[in-house]
Amino acid sequence: MKKTSGKSALGRDFPPPLELGTAAELSDGHLLDRFVAQREEPVFEAIVLRHGPMVWGVCRRVLRDHHDAEDALQATFLILARKAASIQPREKLGNWLYGVAYLTAKKAMASRARRRALDGKAREAKAWENKVLDPPHPGADPGDPLDELLPKLDRELSRLPGKYRAPVVLCELEGKTHKEAAEQLGWPIGTVSGRLSRARGILAKKLSCPGAALPAGSLAALLARDVSAANVPAELVGSTAHAACLVSAGHATAASVISAEVATLSAEVLKTMFLSKIAMSSLLVGLVGLGGTGIYYGVQSASGDTAPKTQTAQAAPAVVAGPGTNWPVDDVPEETRKAEPAKDQRPSTPAVPAANPAADDTAKLQGTWNAVQIESNGKTLGKDAVGVRDMQFIIEGDQLTIPGVEAGSQGRAGSGGPARRKRFALDPAKTPKAIDLTSLDGREKGETAACIYKIEDGRLTIALAPAEHPEARPEDFKTAAGDGILVITLEHANIKKN
Repeated sequence: MKKTSGKSALGRDFPPPLELGTAAELSDGHLLDRFVAQREEPVFEAIVLRHGPMVWGVCRRVLRDHHDAEDALQATFLILARKAASIQPREKLGNWLYGVAYLTAKKAMASRARRRALDGKAREAKAWENKVLDPPHPGADPGDPLDELLPKLDRELSRLPGKYRAPVVLCELEGKTHKEAAEQLGWPIGTVSGRLSRARGILAKKLSCPGAALPAGSLAALLARDVSAANVPAELVGSTAHAACLVSAGHATAASVISAEVATLSAEVLKTMFLSKIAMSSLLVGLVGLGGTGIYYGVQSASGDTAPKTQTAQAAPAVVAGPGTNWPVDDVPEETRKAEPAKDQRPSTPAVPAANPAADDTAKLQGTWNAVQIESNGKTLGKDAVGVRDMQFIIEGDQLTIPGVEAGSQGRAGSGGPARRKRFALDPAKTPKAIDLTSLDGREKGETAACIYKIEDGRLTIALAPAEHPEARPEDFKTAAGDGILVITLEHANIKKN
């Protein structure tokens, strides 16, 4: 293929082609820029050599079949060739490739299952008999419980929020030091170490069998042992780089260097990624589950009916009469008001209560709150957006309720039907302030999500933990693409507008 000089998307001038050794010294960002500009095989080959062992390991662990793993690896890098210009941020290429490799391997597994169902052959059983599948890892004892965890490893790793998965991919799967990972990600080294430790803890918990804890050290050993066995077949590197250059240039001759299975697999994954992007962009059109809490809301009917309101209380309980309480007494829950002791039963000289930040904040939260802003995947929707303007929280005592919403979407509560209820526990001593939400109904009944909150300028802001990892408490009130965090800002319904 003819090589010409050109410019990257960042405006860098590139001289004529690089040798493989020189390309290997460039950063991921420079390699992607150069490939987009010139489609040089040595440049793409350097990318395959750098990230191929990680991708190969994912495909092997999920598929457990050498041939299928080869197809999945090639499809993963062909998808990279097609999407190279749009990958952001560049320094997280390894994290991006991990996600695509896992999705591709799962697609390949589904395709394999369909083939077996059609031809009625037990291909996997015969493969085991003929030792076609990968042999046990070198040095592993027969029946080693760690090897039984390999099929589960990528399922849980793929569900980690991006900020936790990125350091695992770099340090555990690609063998970088904490310092190297910090430089690549642009994070302080302490942040890398802290998030890596947190990720190991989350994975260890998810991979543990009931009643048997898996130490984080064992997880590290499991990851390291699998990496040592993940050597990409040498013949795949060059052929994959050559096919990638042809595919990215739109050459029909790519069919001569890739199999029909690889072409079909990469097309299916690209379609899935496209549909996922559409679904994400319309996140708030219809029902959405907020984080791991199972809080649901939806678009209300076109008739303009609003969600149920709390009943107006006629008297304030003692908890809202103390200092630091700013909300009107009309928002006090009725059952709390009824529980208030009669006036003649109260002590004549009440004791001054000790400072209790949790009780103070609980008092401030009482009443009805209307959403004014929702942020997800780094994008913000304002109060006039569909799904934001009709969203409402009702807080009574230590219970948070999302009123029932219009029927018509999967999993949505019916109009006037069951609401979603959470019991909350506050810990304002933490930074940021912590709020744990435990589901009282629905599929998530009994599950607790670790979230954070703040009350500022008459507004309540809650950052909800990712749905797949409700124990991964957010560190701040910001979101980024793929992190699974949802940040909701609400305003008290009785705040008077000027």
